[in-house]
Amino acid sequence: QLYPGYQIPFEDPSLAIIRLACEHEGLPFQTIETGGGSDANILRGKGIPLVVLSVGYSNPHTYEECLPLKELDNLVRLLIELLSTRGSC
Repeated sequence: QLYPGYQIPFEDPSLAIIRLACEHEGLPFQTIETGGGSDANILRGKGIPLVVLSVGYSNPHTYEECLPLKELDNLVRLLIELLSTRGSC
């Protein structure tokens, strides 16, 4: 096994915080299942509760991979909102 799998229930408090931040910033919120792995698999396996945020890449892991600047801007806005609201939760 290269990494442990995991599932995050839709009611998870981490998702609630992200959902509210997305609403505040006018960004879409959606959960999707993936079959891939990331550092999150390892860290969650060690008991660190975290969530992977997608940033709107097109054609990931190919020579045509790209990220529109608007999506990068959206991610920055979301991260700033999460950092500012997390302290008040």
